[in-house]
Amino acid sequence: MNPKQYVYKTNTFPGINLADGQHFGMIAQDVEAVLPNLVKEFKNPKTLDSLGNQIYASFDAKAVNYIELIPLLVAGFNEQKLIIDSLINALQNPTPIINPSNNHKIQLSNTTGFILHQNDPNPFTESTIITYNIPEEVSSAKIIFTNSTGVIIIQL
Repeated sequence: MNPKQYVYKTNTFPGINLADGQHFGMIAQDVEAVLPNLVKEFKNPKTLDSLGNQIYASFDAKAVNYIELIPLLVAGFNEQKLIIDSLINALQNPTPIINPSNNHKIQLSNTTGFILHQNDPNPFTESTIITYNIPEEVSSAKIIFTNSTGVIIIQL
C-alpha cells in the first residue's frame, strides 16, 4: 500500500459534493488486497431532476475506512520502535561475536607464564598498545586479531 496525492474529479461527479484541492489517501483496491475489511463498495444512485429526467448516471465506487486503519498504523509503529530500541541497545552494549566455525581446542601446559594484558587506551579510535608476556621456553606463539565476525585482520 502506497499513499497517493490526488485531486477529486469534481467536474465528472458534481452531484456528490467532492472537496476541491489536493488530498492524500490510498487506492481502495490496494488496501482491499491487504485489508479487505477496511474497504466497502457502494453504488451512488443516479440523480434525477424534478421532472424525473436523469441528470447524473449511477456509478459503483469503493471507499477506505481510514479511521480503522489508524490502530493498525500505531501497532506497526510500536513494532518498529521495539526493533529500533533493540538495535540501539545492541549498538550501545555490543557483545563479542564468536566465529562458529572455530572449534579448535587449545591446552596450554604452562598457563602461569602467558599473560596478555588489556589494551590501553580502551576503547580507542586509531591506535592502542597491548602488552604481553610469553615464557622463554616457548619457541613459537601468535596473537591473532579478528573482527566481530571472526575474520582474521592480522596475525603477529
